Parts: sequence; structure tokens; C-alpha cells
Amino acid sequence: MSPLNPTRRYAAQAHVNTPVHRACRINRHLAWRVSDFQNLLNGVKP
Repeated sequence: MSPLNPTRRYAAQAHVNTPVHRACRINRHLAWRVSDFQNLLNGVKP
């Protein structure tokens, strides 16, 4: 992975401060919980 240049780092920082980013994190968290629950139903230890 190449290090981020300043403009990309600034864009990422700006993205973190937006509600869109919060929605991204929530969706990722929910997706992780759902897959974890499905694994539990299938008898697979996470």
C-alpha cells in the first residue's frame, strides 16, 4: 500500500467529518453483525 499524499489524506479527513461517513461505518458494522449472526446459526465460530 502506498502512503497517502496530503490531498488524499485531507479528502479522507473531510470524509470522516461528514454524515455520509457515519452511514458507511454503520452499514459496515451492521453487515459484520449480520454475517456474524449467520455464522453463529451455521455453527461456525467467528
